[in-house]
Amino acid sequence: MKRIYLTTLLVLLISSSAVFAQMKPFKFGLKISPNVGWLSTSSNGYEKDGGGIGYNWGLIGDFTLADNYFLSTGFAVNNLHGKLKYQDSRMVEGASEKVTGSLHRKYSISYVDIPIMLKMCTNRFDNFRYFGQFGPTLGIKIKADAKDEFTTTAKKYFTEENIKKEINSIRGGLILGAGAEYYVDQSTCFFVGLNYSNGFTNVLKDRNPVTDIKPKATLNYFEITFGMIF
Repeated sequence: MKRIYLTTLLVLLISSSAVFAQMKPFKFGLKISPNVGWLSTSSNGYEKDGGGIGYNWGLIGDFTLADNYFLSTGFAVNNLHGKLKYQDSRMVEGASEKVTGSLHRKYSISYVDIPIMLKMCTNRFDNFRYFGQFGPTLGIKIKADAKDEFTTTAKKYFTEENIKKEINSIRGGLILGAGAEYYVDQSTCFFVGLNYSNGFTNVLKDRNPVTDIKPKATLNYFEITFGMIF
């Protein structure tokens, strides 16, 4: 009986070691993702004025937690766009003091994004495997510009501005996504995915010069991701 137990234990240990050996503890990859972004706001006097097309690119790291479960992280340079309409006050050509008008502003904000997601995969079907993922992401602002259309009762003014000081330094969001991987060998695969990122931190910093309210707006986006994992 003891010999049977020892034999069974040895078989289990060998089997477990073989399975573990097939599981790479870390996978590295590259990605590029076109996106469609927009700003959402409920602040009085502020309206969503459309979206914009951007892109991001970066590196991916998948850490194996268990068979078909990974901690997915990395970093990406993320270029996002959105538009708002609101009342503003500013100096214009020919005026001796600030005038009030309607501002249509297109925001272009770049972040270094660091996601931390739980990635769950199916077993392989031939060379294909499907996955779902979710988790928080942290964006660190590196650039912010705006294209403005300022309309008064007399004229329209078009300007481009650096608005880095008007945008909060951190963007927090939650990512939810799914996709498919196509394996060309045991560990190398190409993948495509669709992700939605819901921002939950305010991107705007300054008070409105006309209403003196502190506006709030969150930056959200959909992206299609193409990449390769080694």
